[in-house]
Amino acid sequence: MSIKLIRFGATLCVLASIVACSTVKEERGLDERLAESGYRPGESVDRISSYRISDWTYLDDRHLIFSNGISEHYI
Repeated sequence: MSIKLIRFGATLCVLASIVACSTVKEERGLDERLAESGYRPGESVDRISSYRISDWTYLDDRHLIFSNGISEHYI
């Protein structure tokens, strides 16, 4: 292998790393994602009295918002 080919390969690796790092998106917090959906954190509940789920929204791999009516939403 020639030195020019090794330098070219190393340059490509460095450039690819720079591009990959510059496109990493900072993850938003739970409160931000709730606000985007038009929700805000409420009080904690121990039990949900209604068992009908009419809608749900995926927030992340640990959180879902689901609704059991027009005005009752749970995370």
